[in-house]
Amino acid sequence: MNDLLHYHDDLADRSRLGSPMLFAGATYWLFVALCTTFLPDSAFPWVYLYSLAFVLPLGILLAKFLHVDLYPKNNPFTMLIGIISGIQLFFIPVIIYFALVQPMQLLFAIGVMYGAHFFPYMWVYQTHLYTIFSVTIVAISTIFFISTPFLTFLFTIVFIYCLYIVWDFCSYTIKTAATFWSKVIAREITKRRVQNV
Repeated sequence: MNDLLHYHDDLADRSRLGSPMLFAGATYWLFVALCTTFLPDSAFPWVYLYSLAFVLPLGILLAKFLHVDLYPKNNPFTMLIGIISGIQLFFIPVIIYFALVQPMQLLFAIGVMYGAHFFPYMWVYQTHLYTIFSVTIVAISTIFFISTPFLTFLFTIVFIYCLYIVWDFCSYTIKTAATFWSKVIAREITKRRVQNV
């Protein structure tokens, strides 16, 4: 059991809860919102569809830039992360169907599927953050898309991602500072013990 918890903690720490992928997701939704503002209606579905292909490469690029190890090689849960991420490939026929038959409903489908795929990460990273994130995205995709203007729906999704980014930055900064000061205090205690001997 302790080994299991160790692998959970190791993955969460080294991958920063997969935050680079969420940054990439925030970029996707912001890009979609901007395209919706400036492009003609006929171009929407294909922009939404093709830009999805850039989310994973962008997430990996951001991970390298932030020095985050998204897929630690010596952690058995890394394979599980790959499987959960790969599940999205099975959504492609559904997304293509919406793009061809119901193009104005495509973002609703993407929002629900995007939100739902986050849910298993709750167990992998041992955090309820992904539970809240998943439920919120699906709920907004379902309720807001039906009852609010189109751009309100898009920018609400972007806002949720931005909240996560702020939370991630603050928590990482606090954790880094706590680690630094704990090392300083431990070093000072060791020094005093040596002096007293």
